[in-house]
Amino acid sequence: MSDMESGKKYISNEEFLIKWNSASSNREAADALGLEINSARTRANNLRNILGKEFVVKHPRKSGRVKLKDNESEIERLRAIARHSIANKEN
Repeated sequence: MSDMESGKKYISNEEFLIKWNSASSNREAADALGLEINSARTRANNLRNILGKEFVVKHPRKSGRVKLKDNESEIERLRAIARHSIANKEN
C-alpha cells in the first residue's frame, strides 16, 4: 500500500528542510508539516545524520521542568521524604 492509499501525506525532503529550518521550535515545525512532533524530530535527526549537523536546525527541547540538580528546595523536600521513609522502615 502506498502512502497515498494509506492516507499519509508525502512530504519531500526539500519541503521538510525548508519548514523545519525556518521554524522556531519543534512544535511549530511539526504543526507546519502536519506531523506528530516525535515523527518530525526523528526525521530531522535522520537528515542531520545524513546531511550534517550544520544543515538541519536543532531546536531546543522545552520540558518546562527545572533540572533536579538545580532545584535545591526540591532536593531538600525529597531528602525529607527519604529520611521519613527510612525511619518508618526501621520502626
